[in-house]
Amino acid sequence: MKCITTAAAVLLLATAAQAEQASPQVQQSSPPGNAGSSLGTRGPGDPGAMRAEESNRASRDRTAQTTQGQMGTQGTQGQKGTEGQMRDSDRMGSSERFRQTQGPDQWLVANLWNKNVYNSSGESIGNLNDLVIDKDGRIAAVVVGVGGFLGLGEKNVAVDYNHLKQNGGISPDRVTLNMSKEDLSNAPSFQRHGSSSGGIMGGNTSR
Repeated sequence: MKCITTAAAVLLLATAAQAEQASPQVQQSSPPGNAGSSLGTRGPGDPGAMRAEESNRASRDRTAQTTQGQMGTQGTQGQKGTEGQMRDSDRMGSSERFRQTQGPDQWLVANLWNKNVYNSSGESIGNLNDLVIDKDGRIAAVVVGVGGFLGLGEKNVAVDYNHLKQNGGISPDRVTLNMSKEDLSNAPSFQRHGSSSGGIMGGNTSR
């Protein structure tokens, strides 16, 4: 009996020793994510992690506000730029649509209408009765009335405008054509569109 009791005691002591050796291994193999572990990993409720998350959220909010402010500024500047361009366009459109003064190299038909046409010698060879304008608004010909008396029996001759510029010219108050009265009298009569007879424009020889 004494030997059995001693053997049982030795067995118990050996079991206890094995249990003490196994206990540190279990502690060392604890999960790394556990709060308070040897690796120091922070759990979801850690105060430091919460403060870091709040700081990151505040930084993102400030970045978003700054971006929105820049976009708003750019939009305002773009709107002001567009309004300025529209005002400039209106001013340019006004200057293109209207003329306020007569240029020094421009003349008025009213100043020449029914006035004498002179040759290079200063002799009156007819009077300006009309202008022929093409579809682009350019002068195509100058209609000169020759012969007749007080518009009666007068003949209209259309002188090509390019010929007039090369052989005379137009000033603000005078038309000059390097031709004689006989040259105009012998020239073909000018026919208005839709008319078969000449001398229909007539003119006033009063000066």
